[in-house]
Amino acid sequence: MEKKNKNKQINVRLNETQMQYLQQLVDSGKASTQSGSLVYLINQYAILGGNNN
Repeated sequence: MEKKNKNKQINVRLNETQMQYLQQLVDSGKASTQSGSLVYLINQYAILGGNNN
């Protein structure tokens, strides 16, 4: 699979609990940064069909 360049950026406000969940993904090795954790979660949502209503 071809890796696409990431050139879009967003800003979000998270509470402490949400930050802790992102850090858990980093600590478990699923992502290397908290930003990477968000990308991981978005990809999982897309792969698992989370957008099906």
